[in-house]
Amino acid sequence: MGDTWLPDKRVLSAVVGSYPKPAYLYGGTGRQLLDDMGMSFQALEEEVGFDEYRSRIRKATLQAITDQNEAGIDLVSDGE
Repeated sequence: MGDTWLPDKRVLSAVVGSYPKPAYLYGGTGRQLLDDMGMSFQALEEEVGFDEYRSRIRKATLQAITDQNEAGIDLVSDGE
């Protein structure tokens, strides 16, 4: 098969598990988020409106991508 699939001859890195949620999306712990099965996101959208909610989601997504790129993560993911 050869080494063509791993040209740097190194192990690729990725995050494992859910990426932390910023406070402007969710103020509780990861355990609390699991317990409410994400219903807090629906409540936040109802509270701030669709456009603001979408803006916050985009901001958090871009921050997660930036963080992982800066850390040298090979396989960028939110862990979900």
